[in-house]
Amino acid sequence: RDDDDEVYRTAREKNLAIIEDIADTHRRGQPLLVGTVSIEKSEQLARMLSDKDIYRDVAAMVRERLKQTPDKETELRADLQARAEHLDKLATRKAPIPHQVLNARYHEQEAR
Repeated sequence: RDDDDEVYRTAREKNLAIIEDIADTHRRGQPLLVGTVSIEKSEQLARMLSDKDIYRDVAAMVRERLKQTPDKETELRADLQARAEHLDKLATRKAPIPHQVLNARYHEQEAR
């Protein structure tokens, strides 16, 4: 499936959307591999995935979308509610989403 491109006004807005997608994939129990354009971006993403406050911010963002979603959109509302609840749980964990940062330069060594 090829989704439409998304444009964000700020880097923070984009990062929160990335965390939301990762957390939702985690909620569904799907494995996920995330690629970045640089080692620095990978390390930044790893820091964000370990930051409990990020999950609280994303949950608030999801709840805001939920408020704006019409009542007749029951399936979407249920999905947004489940996302927000999962994000709340992640915010209470010591390690919200377990993850590894792999360096593509050394991927053969790290894959062993």
